[in-house]
Amino acid sequence: MSTVPLSHDELALVVKGHFNPAIFSPAWLSKVELIGPGEYEDSEVQVISPAVAKFQCGWLECTVTQDTLQLSTTEEAEFERTRDAAAGVLRILDQTPIAALGINRFVHFPAGSLEQWHSIGDTLVPKDNWSGVLTLPGLLNLTLYGVRPDRYAGKVQVIVEPSESVQYGVKVTHNDHYDLRLVESQPVDRESAARMNYEGTGVPSSDRIPLALEILRDDFQSAIKRSNQMVNHLFKVGGIS
Repeated sequence: MSTVPLSHDELALVVKGHFNPAIFSPAWLSKVELIGPGEYEDSEVQVISPAVAKFQCGWLECTVTQDTLQLSTTEEAEFERTRDAAAGVLRILDQTPIAALGINRFVHFPAGSLEQWHSIGDTLVPKDNWSGVLTLPGLLNLTLYGVRPDRYAGKVQVIVEPSESVQYGVKVTHNDHYDLRLVESQPVDRESAARMNYEGTGVPSSDRIPLALEILRDDFQSAIKRSNQMVNHLFKVGGIS
């Protein structure tokens, strides 16, 4: 759990691959027992078509296109159930070609004051570097990536930007990206890390599903912990107490 008071907290589990959106619906999720009667009765469908399916089942939001499956929730208490729903879909559709998995977190938190809000941006991107070429420069967004701390191919990426919904707020997007293959070692210098960042995710294959299920089972809590550490770090960067 983050020690920072959050104004918005969303988890999104994203799988890249080949999907048939038309089969996804609240009725199907209920039939395969990935949601309960309460979620089914509380469901709201926006669209279900061959190109896209989008609907809400209580705490769970489902968006499917022909190349992406996303299950998300804005209720922290339902993070693990969202993980279980994603794993359930992959187990049932075990012949679906997939290429990558993302455990993504979107949080907004108040900086507390205009001064502390600026302090975060000024610490991350010192404005003196832009003297003479920009007038009153400000941080619009900052994207960083790092190598994974485990044996999975992929990267950890974070985006920091002003919140569009919280006054003097910060939005943090934390993406634990998995390319669904194992590596013998992670990059140990910036040159190899840069090459890693431009590697593709590979050809979608149903053979990748067991590794995706392993990650959801064994690394999910670590991914949440990493995102909490990132938010807490940014809170400290701004000198916010």
